Amino acid sequence: MFGPSPNVIASAVREQNLKCFSLESSKKQAVEIDVIMAEPNDNSGKQNEIIIRPRQVLQSNTVYVLIVCESLQAHNQKRLGFDKIITFTTGSANVTDTDESTGLSIA
Repeated sequence: MFGPSPNVIASAVREQNLKCFSLESSKKQAVEIDVIMAEPNDNSGKQNEIIIRPRQVLQSNTVYVLIVCESLQAHNQKRLGFDKIITFTTGSANVTDTDESTGLSIA
């Protein structure tokens, strides 16, 4: 896919790559997301990582589709070349215990 240099956060490709992700429900309802990448000068090994965080709580027992567009590009200028579709289903949100001292629920 990308070859030996899959750095996807480099300054030259970062802004374009931030736009290469979308999330929607199986009913084609768009879900707003934050795309999180390390800073371009980060040498911690995270230059190959992208975190997708929904801005809202996902519905339980629902199928979602994460789309990574074909234009995702590595620092070596190689592109993904095809849309990558990742399908996942959320679990149930049944509450099984409550910590009464803090009011937090443990699912």
